[in-house]
This record gives sequence, structure tokens and C-alpha cells, in this order.
Amino acid sequence: METEEVKRLLSERTSLRTYYKGISVTSIQEAVRSETPLLREVGDQGVNFLKCALQDVVNNVSFTGDINYLTRVIISRYSHLRLAEIKYCFECGIAGEYDKIYGTVYTHTVLYWLQEYNALSSEIRYWMMVK
Repeated sequence: METEEVKRLLSERTSLRTYYKGISVTSIQEAVRSETPLLREVGDQGVNFLKCALQDVVNNVSFTGDINYLTRVIISRYSHLRLAEIKYCFECGIAGEYDKIYGTVYTHTVLYWLQEYNALSSEIRYWMMVK
């Protein structure tokens, strides 16, 4: 899907939820190779995408934190990730793949998920370049 079309979809709140739900990857390799745009490529609409993704986290686990603050931090630190990678990272985090979840997920928990995902995906990217 072209980046301009993605930007348009992300600007429409209902389409955003549909776009988010339509992203389907089952492995970190798939997420890295995904043709979804990088978070930095969708500009301000990345905020809406992240809020949609974080809402999915909130719907699945108890979350305590400031979603607006978390969104700003993610954009500043992880804008190099693809939208599919962010969704996959959150799905893995909710499933407890980065660490066990004991009741409530906090802001620092989500940032830890992204830190762990980023380390794993960096290694995958390296091996993809070497091949």
C-alpha cells in the first residue's frame, strides 16, 4: 500500500481501526519485512496509529500510565519501526513473550517491550543484510 494512501487511511478514525486490525504478521521476520510504512513516514498520523495500538493493549490487559506521554516517547525513540512491527511487538508483550505480566501493565513495561523488540529486530535486520 502506498504511503500516501496509508496517511489518508490513518487520518480517518474508523479506517484507522480497520487498517490496524488488518495488519497481520505472525513472526518478527514478517514484521521486519512488512510493507507497512515506517512510523516516521506517516507523520502526525503516527500518533493516531499508536493510540489505536495502545488502546488494543488497554483492551487486553490492565494498563496504568499516560498514553499521550507514552506515544511521544515511542515516536521519539522508535520512529524507525514499521507499523506492523509496533503491532507485533504489542501482541508479543500482551502474550508475555518479553516478560511475565503480573496484573497491570505500566508505561515502563510497554517501553521495555519495545526495547526488547528493537534489539531482536536489529539482529534480524543485520542477518537480512548479510545474506
